Amino acid sequence: MHRTLLALLTTFNEVDMTNLMKLRADYKDVFVDEHGVKLGLMSGFIKAAMSALQHQPIVNGVIDGDDIMYRQYIDISIAGLVVLVLRNANGMNFAEIEKEINNLAKKATDGTMSIDEMDGGTFTISNGGVYGSLLSTPIINPPQLAILLFVLARCGNSITIWKLAKFGDDEAYADSTSIPNER
Repeated sequence: MHRTLLALLTTFNEVDMTNLMKLRADYKDVFVDEHGVKLGLMSGFIKAAMSALQHQPIVNGVIDGDDIMYRQYIDISIAGLVVLVLRNANGMNFAEIEKEINNLAKKATDGTMSIDEMDGGTFTISNGGVYGSLLSTPIINPPQLAILLFVLARCGNSITIWKLAKFGDDEAYADSTSIPNER
């Protein structure tokens, strides 16, 4: 059996979420009226991750023995209690991402999701805050080379978002931000 060992580095920094939070606030009603789904934070993280993956294709790669294979597509795994995989996410807009997340979440809740629908992501995004934690350390799912974690930590009148990405043996990148809590 061949085992792949990956070093994992966890760092916590801040991300300025002002523009995404403003976009959600300004267009939440219009978005629901036009697309039938809410504009969540996850679609913003997925769009940002897709941009980064297109600019740094090694992060979207896969370990195959001693080689890194570059993929020409982006399948984003969303880790939670069940892993949801958005196939060909790089071709999706915000509405398509939100609709597919809702569709997959409904299948997971109904128990109709197949194993194939939970397998094969090229990059994982994990929302550690769904468990009520302030901090957490995600586990890279080999053969993937990286994972992004975000946690919305509500502290008084602000929300702190933490994220982590590890790029195999390359440098790790992480950051976070505190933003006003408008909820």
